[in-house]
Order: sequence, then C-alpha cells, then structure tokens
Amino acid sequence: MSDIARPVSTYRSLLPFTTTAPVRDAAYSNSLPRHSPYKDFATQLDAFDRDPSKFPNWGTTKPTDILHDASSDTMPRNNAFIRVKDNKIQPIVMQGLMQYTSAIFFFDHLVRLTSTQPMNGSVLRYPRQKGWIGKEGKDKTGKNNVIKALKETKSLITNFISNCNAPSTLLLSTSSAPSETTDPILTLANEIVTSGKVSQAFAHCKNIAVIAFNIRIMSEAPGYLQIPDNVQDLDVSLTSEHSDSLLVVMSQASIKHLRLAFLLAVVITPLVVLVPFDLTTMSICIEETLLNAKRLGNQKPPGVRKLEDEVWREILAVAEGKKTAFSAMMGLKAHFVSTNAPAHLTTADLEFF
Repeated sequence: MSDIARPVSTYRSLLPFTTTAPVRDAAYSNSLPRHSPYKDFATQLDAFDRDPSKFPNWGTTKPTDILHDASSDTMPRNNAFIRVKDNKIQPIVMQGLMQYTSAIFFFDHLVRLTSTQPMNGSVLRYPRQKGWIGKEGKDKTGKNNVIKALKETKSLITNFISNCNAPSTLLLSTSSAPSETTDPILTLANEIVTSGKVSQAFAHCKNIAVIAFNIRIMSEAPGYLQIPDNVQDLDVSLTSEHSDSLLVVMSQASIKHLRLAFLLAVVITPLVVLVPFDLTTMSICIEETLLNAKRLGNQKPPGVRKLEDEVWREILAVAEGKKTAFSAMMGLKAHFVSTNAPAHLTTADLEFF
C-alpha cells in the first residue's frame, strides 16, 4: 500500500493541512505510532481516499467525481450536484464533504500531535485571510455566537477558568451555614451569579465530551469516517449500563449536531470547547464552515497553536478512556492557570480569530 501512488485530488491538495501526511503516498496508518488507537480509523480513511467508489454515493453524486481528478482538466468533473433553483450544493453532497473533510483534518491533527517520525517535504502555506464568511455558530436566540466568542480569545480563557472554579465554590457555599454578618441579599446574588457560571462549566464539559465521543466512535473497529447513522452499526452492547444514554445521544436529531460540533473543532479550532454554551445547539452552515477553514489557513500564531494542541491532548485523553470530560476540563483549567496562558497571548494570537 505504501508504494501505491495516491490518486490526484485538487480538493485534497488545496486543504490547509499542518503536516504532509494526508497528501503522501504512504498508507495513512503508517504515519501514526505503532500502537496508536487510531489505526483502524486511519486505514478506513485511507481506503476511502484511494477509492471512494467502494463507499456509498452522496445521493446521486459519486464522491470520486468531486474528490479525484483522474484525467479531467477541470474539477469538479460536472456540476450535477449544484441545485438549479439557488445555485447551491445539494445538502447530501455537503454532508459527504463534511464527512471526508472532518476525517482528513482530524487525521492531520493526529499526526501532528502523536507522530514521532519526520515528514519529508513542506505543506502549502495558507496565510490567514481577513474576515469570516457568513454568520454561522449562533443558537436559536441569536445571543450565543461561536465566532464572536473566539474573537475575544483572552476573555474566552479567563472566563473558562472562572467557570471551572464555580462548581466547587457553589458546593462550598451551600454546605456551610449562612454568614450572620453578610446581608442575605448579597449572598443570594452571589449564588445566582455562581450558579450561572456552573451551568456554563457544564456546557464546557459537554462540549469536550461531544468531541471526544465523535473521536471514540471513529476509532472503533473497523474504523469510521464519522458517527454512523444508526446505533445498531456500532459493536456496543445495548443491554449494558448507560445504554439508554447512548440511544438518546445517537438519536437521528442528535447525530447531526454531534457531527457539526466535531466539524467546528477539527476545521476551525478545538478552542470551541471553551465557549460557555452548548455547541450542539448552534446553527452551523457546513459550506460556510469549510470556506472559513480555508480563510483561517494553516499559519496560526504559535500561541494559538499551543493552546489548541493542549486542548486536543485533553480531548484525546477522554476519547481514549484515560480521563472523564470533567477531569479533562479541570486539567485544562489547571494548565491555563499554571502557565498564566492569558498573559502570554501576543497581539498576533489575540487578533488571529
């Protein structure tokens, strides 16, 4: 497999990777450490990348027609997947592109974070382009906005730290007798504010769990490019503890939002888990997200990349069963505090998003 040339793909070649692993001829699994728990995932991704015809079509569109150049002078080979009424890509094709792009971006992150072998060659450099496309990442109320939260990077981290401290603060206040010297009005006001921060801390915890859940399923044998459509496709006993929770999480309504949250984390930034609201409630446009990934490029400032890699390490620890989402959240908080992360952000870091 490692000696077989990888099919030419304009789409793949123009993605802003951070390593050369996704575009090398070598089998994807060879780019990961020998005992990596993600070998099955890498093998499945490699199989799809080399021959998408062996996998289901995206509606009436063959993935090969979009992903593989073959002998075509122009790509994509046809525009049959473009809707005539509004000149937009058919939703089922966008979902297919999301599946492939999320998976190959995640593979790129895995190689950067876990591989110890040198990667020959250099990636195409994609500098940050100004602005964002669309108004993605809002919830139904319009108040919570992912992009706006990311732009305020220092506040994002400092508020995350404060929110993580809230559960223990609230427990301490409720387990002790009310102060006789403090006005009850002030005490209640403090409990209201702290309770709000606790709910935001639980949102952080859920966000970490959601991204880790995607990864855990994708790494299960025989390897998946995304969370499958049906829970029955997983080799999991539905008579064991927590099986009811799995059925709820894997309901058709939830799967879509789980995948979209993962898309944000892998193609935009894993720092989205630090936003103080539930990512699965966001309205996210796949097309805008993929376009914004290109605008962000692969030349992130060192400070931003360092933060992202720390978040990825904690998420992977959860996916591999080494930590709970809550302990990963507290681990991130401890890291940000011990390294005084907000104070070390440069102007380039703060202005990137």
